[in-house]
Amino acid sequence: MQPQVKPFAFSNQLDVGFLKEVYDGDMEYAADIFEIFLDTIDEERENLKASLEGEDCQEIRACAHKMKPTFSMVGLTDLTEQFKTLETAARYNKLDRVKEIYKAIRNELTEKVPLLIDQQKQLLAHLGK
Repeated sequence: MQPQVKPFAFSNQLDVGFLKEVYDGDMEYAADIFEIFLDTIDEERENLKASLEGEDCQEIRACAHKMKPTFSMVGLTDLTEQFKTLETAARYNKLDRVKEIYKAIRNELTEKVPLLIDQQKQLLAHLGK
């Protein structure tokens, strides 16, 4: 008889309902997605920042569109919504609004990335890696 494996518990600072639904107990997949996110987020943030510094609304919109879905996959569904708002503001060349949204996103990412790193470590430990 197989030993009972305790289910992984995501942090309640993330959208636990969404994560449970999307991963459906497949913690290997969750660990892979968290790893990919953490491996790429710094470069994506730099690209967005450079677009913002260049006041290139078309490029800001493209960066926001590309980044938008990744946040849900790590339980940051609120950031997905903020990126939708950023993308829309950039589409209409509302640079002041874009800068305001970007500041909120930057602050939230500064707070949440360490949590995601911790979640990745916990996932790997849960999987015995």
